[in-house]
Order: sequence, then C-alpha cells, then structure tokens
Amino acid sequence: MGRGFGPQDSPIAPAAAVVNQAFVRTFFKPGENPIGAHLGGPESPGDFTIVGVVQDTTYGSVDWKDHSMFFLRLLQQPAGDKKPTDYVFAKAIALETARPMDNMEALSRQTLSSINPNLSVVKFQTFSAQIGEQFTHARMLSRLMTLFGGLALLLAAVGLYGVTA
Repeated sequence: MGRGFGPQDSPIAPAAAVVNQAFVRTFFKPGENPIGAHLGGPESPGDFTIVGVVQDTTYGSVDWKDHSMFFLRLLQQPAGDKKPTDYVFAKAIALETARPMDNMEALSRQTLSSINPNLSVVKFQTFSAQIGEQFTHARMLSRLMTLFGGLALLLAAVGLYGVTA
C-alpha cells in the first residue's frame, strides 16, 4: 500500500518511512490507514511520515515471527544524528541479474569500492546459500535425530534377538 522510496525522498525532502504489515497491526486500529501518519521518538515526535506499507518477511531468522519493522532512507538521516537511529546501516545489498555471472563478486566489490573506498564487504553470498545457511541448525538436529533413531533401532533389534535366542 502506498509507495516505496524514490528520487523524491531526497535529503531536503520531508523524511519518509515505510512500515511492514505487523507494524500496522501493532500500532494502528483495524481498518485505519497508516499512509500519512507520523512516527518519531519522544524527543522528536513526527519526524517521519509513513509513505508505504510492505509485506511481512523474514529478516535474520526464519523462526522470527510477527516483528514490527520500519524502514528509513539512509539519505534522509541528518548528519551527525546518533540518537534514535544509530542502529541504521546497510546490512545487505541484494543484486539481481538476468543470468548467472561468474565474476559477480569481483564486479560488485570493484563497483562498491569505486563508490566509497572505505566500504567493506563482509560476506558475499548467493540467495540459495543464504537460504541454506538459515536451515543449518535444523539440518543438524534432523541428522542427530536420525542417528539416535538408528542407534535405538539397532539396540532394540539386538535386545529382541537376545530375548528370542
């Protein structure tokens, strides 16, 4: 609902925010339109105007449910502002290509360093690798359960053989 960030959200334009559906469910009455509402901290209420609502999605962990989130445009952060938004940073950049590219990592690192040499890329992953990483713990647990189940089956079979023999 509403719109996303665009060129009109420049550093001199009124600060815009996009919220997710869980945010709307938490802070607005059912049926109330959040577009145009203002949000901000206790020292500066109404700093940001809600311009859009996006779907709920998973960030960080697939087990994390019903989290209220708001998104701010980095270009609209006041210089030297460290109070309410000191946690705002570009955690991930998603790149979509029409076809697989062998040199995508090198090309991305080169492009980002040409924009700002002080930028550091901590990790470069494909989308399938990111999804696989989210299920590492569950995969380990299922393998352990399979191992212990097989061990229990073997122990039961040896016990049954001992009783019948």
